[in-house]
Amino acid sequence: MKLQKTVVTSLMLFSVGTAFCQSVGELEKKHQDSIATPEGKAYESLATSEIWSDLSFLPKCASKTGIYTGAITIYYEVNSVGEISNLHMTPDTVLAKCIRPHIISRKLTSPSKKWVGKIILTISR
Repeated sequence: MKLQKTVVTSLMLFSVGTAFCQSVGELEKKHQDSIATPEGKAYESLATSEIWSDLSFLPKCASKTGIYTGAITIYYEVNSVGEISNLHMTPDTVLAKCIRPHIISRKLTSPSKKWVGKIILTISR
């Protein structure tokens, strides 16, 4: 199985974390605002590398996916102390459910302000 991380737009949203839902459009706007500055772009690179710094959970999660191939869109909000305060994943597959606790438990470098990131995880066999 190959895994790729890219940035693209998603069509639907599944919300997890604190009890609030936002549309993909709202999340995408917050993400674009977050990366609109050189500082925001630099933080995007740092946050993404910190989220994926330990991939030891992926083989176990991947073994639960059966024949799933496709993409999972992950929007994540990082608060001022570097905690992932909200996590939105779509579609809500077995793989997404397995990955979720490993991502939301990450402690990241603190951003200068609340920050919304986006990762597209592409799964192919």
